[in-house]
Amino acid sequence: MEKMYPAVVNSPKTELTELITDTQTEIIVTDASALLQGAGIAVIGNGDAAETITYSSVDGNTLKGCVRGFEGLARSWAAGTRVARNFTAYDHESFRRNIEGLADRMDGDSLQQVILSAGVQILEAVKAAPFSLTGLTGRTLINLIGRDGNCENVNKFSAWQATLVADSTNKSQGSQSLKITTSAGTSGTASTPGFPIKAGSYYIIIAEVKLGSGTSVGPYIGGLSSSKSSGNSTDKSKFTTVWKAYNAAPSAITAYAIVEVLGAVGSIGYIEAIRVYEINAADYKVLDSMTADQVAAKYPYVDSVTPVRNPYAIRYGENLLPSFYEWSAKEGSPILLDDKRVSVTSTDKFIHTVTVMPGQTYTVSANSSAATGRIVVNNSPESTTIAEITGAGVISVTFTVPAGLNAIVVRLLATTTTAITMSNPMLNIGSEAQPFVPREDAMFALQTDLYADPVTGANADSVFVQGGQYFKAKKWQRLVLDGSQNWIWSVSSYTGYKLVQPYLNGNYAVLNNPVNDSGWMVKYDGKLLTRAASGTITSAGDQQIVTGTYNSAIYNAFNLTVSNADSGWGDNYTPTADEIKAYFLGYKMGYIDGSGMFISPYNNTGTKAWKYVQNDPSQGTTNWSLVKAAVDSNTYTPGYTPYELVYQLATPTVEPIVSEGQLTFNEGSNQVEVGTGIVLRERANPIATTSNSYNINNWHTSAKLKYQTRKIVAVYKNSARDFWNIIRFSATNATYGDELASLPAANYDPSAAYSVTYLMLATSPIQPITGTYAGNEKSLLEDLVDSVTQQEIRLAVVENKKAEKDNPAWITPTLLNSWVLYDTNIPVGYYKDSNGIVRMRGFIKSGAVNSVIFRLPSGYRPKNSNMQFVAYSSDGSKQILGRIIVYSNGDVTTYEGNNWLFSLDSVSFLAEQ
Repeated sequence: MEKMYPAVVNSPKTELTELITDTQTEIIVTDASALLQGAGIAVIGNGDAAETITYSSVDGNTLKGCVRGFEGLARSWAAGTRVARNFTAYDHESFRRNIEGLADRMDGDSLQQVILSAGVQILEAVKAAPFSLTGLTGRTLINLIGRDGNCENVNKFSAWQATLVADSTNKSQGSQSLKITTSAGTSGTASTPGFPIKAGSYYIIIAEVKLGSGTSVGPYIGGLSSSKSSGNSTDKSKFTTVWKAYNAAPSAITAYAIVEVLGAVGSIGYIEAIRVYEINAADYKVLDSMTADQVAAKYPYVDSVTPVRNPYAIRYGENLLPSFYEWSAKEGSPILLDDKRVSVTSTDKFIHTVTVMPGQTYTVSANSSAATGRIVVNNSPESTTIAEITGAGVISVTFTVPAGLNAIVVRLLATTTTAITMSNPMLNIGSEAQPFVPREDAMFALQTDLYADPVTGANADSVFVQGGQYFKAKKWQRLVLDGSQNWIWSVSSYTGYKLVQPYLNGNYAVLNNPVNDSGWMVKYDGKLLTRAASGTITSAGDQQIVTGTYNSAIYNAFNLTVSNADSGWGDNYTPTADEIKAYFLGYKMGYIDGSGMFISPYNNTGTKAWKYVQNDPSQGTTNWSLVKAAVDSNTYTPGYTPYELVYQLATPTVEPIVSEGQLTFNEGSNQVEVGTGIVLRERANPIATTSNSYNINNWHTSAKLKYQTRKIVAVYKNSARDFWNIIRFSATNATYGDELASLPAANYDPSAAYSVTYLMLATSPIQPITGTYAGNEKSLLEDLVDSVTQQEIRLAVVENKKAEKDNPAWITPTLLNSWVLYDTNIPVGYYKDSNGIVRMRGFIKSGAVNSVIFRLPSGYRPKNSNMQFVAYSSDGSKQILGRIIVYSNGDVTTYEGNNWLFSLDSVSFLAEQ
């Protein structure tokens, strides 16, 4: 709003005491009390020749900081000229413009459209307001070379003119990279097993590579000629993304993912995260305008079939540095005084890594208790100093993040070994240090998988909001072949492979209304099975077909082929249902020869034995056993990852999504991160360590979180935020993933329930999140009213459900077999309380003893087997003990006793879930 000045009653006048020029900015009057005090506005002179001025302050009778010719023409004025607080044109126009501005802000809606892209970005918001989601859709990636691309198993690669070894020092993800050293000629390669290429399709191969020595290093697809490329890498300082793309393969072939090191004998290259994706023509064309970093972001490494998994958006606080409790590292032994103060020296340093935007300007500041206090900003990983400052009091330094750098390291220390206190650290966007405020983030996160067609992107799952609740319009279904399925071998016989089919309750309808031929299936190594032509699979192993309807008949089924090389079933052997199930739990069949060696396949001769399907080849034939106990317990063999099927639903469904948080924007600059892989408040099991502390997510089996972690976002104690030390992986701190949380034993509460919100180490595709936020007061108020209304509705639902649990409604059953109420004033019924206990009441008569009284619905039946209860009965003259039996199928029956009267009051049991 424009500045508006107060009036002075009756506009008294004063006069100039002396001649003033047209540029003079300090003006003396005879009586300044006749004018506005402080900042004001006044008119010199009368009529057409008047000049309106403004001033910033009044000192005695002197007007200071005058703006001449604010309205009218600045000119010289003689002593004695009139000066007064008159009503001016500016007063009228400021009133008008401010009123019109308020009308615009209060009468019309103003919604600002926002597209939040993958990764970190800076958003300039016109007003502080909450974000409202309008669009989020699914996407699916399938790595055609499966898990071989993670380079965690050197034995998965074949060498040509090279030696291949694992290297745990040079790596960008996981525990190691693949190191290629050339041994002949001018190049050497490592290649994966073959995978099928379809005629007319488009492909891209991407890898993270680093040159150790030689000319260059990069990937390509053997068997195809690339049509566009980022070129090989010559960078020896870090891993970089390189890629090649292929236009419309001329024919169906078997291709190979190959990484090549060019240079003289002894040249070295390091390779990570190799992935091959089939893409569509439009995505192929867009590659022309993308940088290597953009390609890496759009096509992250995945192991197999991977959707948009658990998407989130975080708006970081105005202060990008968190409480000292959450800083990520230290050197030496800095002393943490509280959440805002730390004692440091030149060797005892406090350190934190912060995600930033390349090319963006930031300012870091802190309060130093002595002139030896120091702030240093480095790149990450640390090798170069970007900015530094030394001094006492509030010290600050401004810097611009170099291109290609996505994170910085802030270090607080001293220039001497004498300890000093550093406090109130602040990192803000912009070139000016801002006053310290504690960091306060805002997050929006969903727990869901969002799929789409892996090649075309069509028929994507989508998220929408209704009544304040997030829902998914679900168009795809995921099925893990986890050993719970029953299996049958096809009656057909094939050379080199077998066709198997799951069945349920005697038929093959195991899928939920699938679209014909819509299945995408990966096997235990993450590699894609070929989708067979519509109809019957008859050509080879590693094929699958999904059938919804066929010749007007409803099938809702799928089948697949398994090669004998994978299963260990010989051409002359028919596996049993349990043996098929054993394969899908990770067992390979064979037999033991006379020397005690495991031989495969099995063809009805020798003693049956099983080994692990996913054995490391270096383990040879030693991991076998004569019994496959895991089949009976439905557990996988060690290291086994099950087959997985994703198929399209013929009729989409809607399901609610677990969510947490409300994304809001601050007025001005906001740093926002959009990603995937967040896990919300997973229950944790802290484990005591030998260092007198408790850890979450170290390598102890009980302490591990469900997924390997990339970043621990927060630890909660009884649902309230609890501050643990976050420790990165190191030689002395073995974490399950990249981070663990640690707490001194003295601060640990064994009676509390701890949970963790964290980011998974495994990557998945990221989709833009679109939405709006209020750009004026009216829209903001409407959003607020709508939000309050939705919260009231949701709260009412929760209260009603609680009331139902606290005061459950009795359900009146339909009595069978001539049983009726003993007394119409005494009702018969049952209910389930909040603990899952089903209770019954009432008296019945006249029915057939040893018959069903009524039937309980699903959810009200015994959790365990059939239940029996002693019941009061009578023949009209004496009491007779009877029994009531509640069967697991829901039948409630009388047994013994007399039908003159039977009581149900003794029946109560724990219901099924």
